[in-house]
Amino acid sequence: DDPLDDTAKVKEHVTGKGLKLHLNRCRQIAVSVCYNGETVDRKFAPGATVARVKRWAAERKFGMSDEEAGEHVLQIAGTHERPAPGTHIGTLANRQSCTLAFDLVADERVNGAIEDAQ
Repeated sequence: DDPLDDTAKVKEHVTGKGLKLHLNRCRQIAVSVCYNGETVDRKFAPGATVARVKRWAAERKFGMSDEEAGEHVLQIAGTHERPAPGTHIGTLANRQSCTLAFDLVADERVNGAIEDAQ
């Protein structure tokens, strides 16, 4: 999750499981999440996932239970785009300002009866 030092050698960080690297112009992404008129801010590494940001915002900052948080998703502010939980925030951030804004919104669910197939 942390950026490597400019002098670090990649081979020194390889483990038995391999290595995942994320190359990004931004060392940190300034993320803001808005929910019910309240906005919280924090910096994350570009390799942090949407799920990690949601967990931080929903559970730690907005005080939601696991169940409540499960009924909400992060949506990119000003759009209808809801990135998958495994998406790295570095791929979504503004590359010039290294920022990303989300709205925490209720997940759309379709309720209805299932007919028995007989």
